Amino acid sequence: MKAQATAVRVLLYPEKTYAHLGDVRYLLSTEVVRPESMGKDEIDIDSDIITKWWAFTTEAKAREYAAAVLEREDLAFGAVTLQMQIVDWFVREDNVAEWSDVGESEEITK
Repeated sequence: MKAQATAVRVLLYPEKTYAHLGDVRYLLSTEVVRPESMGKDEIDIDSDIITKWWAFTTEAKAREYAAAVLEREDLAFGAVTLQMQIVDWFVREDNVAEWSDVGESEEITK
């Protein structure tokens, strides 16, 4: 009889939340113009642009949301980035893990 594998619960750094080793998420990110900077003649990349990100449990949900993000009027560069991530060891001895990128990221545009 085979022993059933048990999911290892780990502390996520730097979030200070718990997850299971091997959990998967899809991270969506983009740059937007700050609300107070909208309508300016010239946008300063250092002070007028901020990064937004969202995490999803499935790739399909992330792609669906990406389509909505691409319709935003405050989108700075007209693209979003999709990256698969997995919970992997950060400091194994302390049972601490982190979200680690898996594979190449994908840039999504209209």
